Amino acid sequence: MRKLPVFALGICLVASVAWALQKTGAKEPAGEGGAIAQLAADFVAGANAKDATRMAATYDENAVVMPPNGPAVRGRENIRAYWQGMLEAGARDVVLTPTGTAVSGAVGYEAGTYAFTMQPAGGQAVKDEGKYLVGVRKGKDGKWKVAYDIFNSDLPCPPAPAK
Repeated sequence: MRKLPVFALGICLVASVAWALQKTGAKEPAGEGGAIAQLAADFVAGANAKDATRMAATYDENAVVMPPNGPAVRGRENIRAYWQGMLEAGARDVVLTPTGTAVSGAVGYEAGTYAFTMQPAGGQAVKDEGKYLVGVRKGKDGKWKVAYDIFNSDLPCPPAPAK
């Protein structure tokens, strides 16, 4: 008997949140024309042009990148240096495929999959693919920037070196 009122309360809560988001104009950006989709496109264009400065320009001044198997990288200049290192190590052919995007007010996110090739000079090309999640926010200037970026590979970890 008590389950019905709790269930009804849950339905009302979900409905009111959905209504509030609709009334505030929260919506998914339309295709490539959306500001968040444009950030992703600018990032990929910079990566494939081997331009870490262009990649870093998609990030907020105080953004945080959380790469796999390493410490967080804080601040746009440090993020630029991180991506420069990846490019110099042979990162190329970057592709981002968004799978979900949402915006509410001045914040939003994009989730998706990535793929790229890493080929060090004189080395063998290795393809990686995985998933990412970026949190974005709109600045006082009205421009969207990445505030948080986390990604990780879908490939298994390589075996530990033999001792």
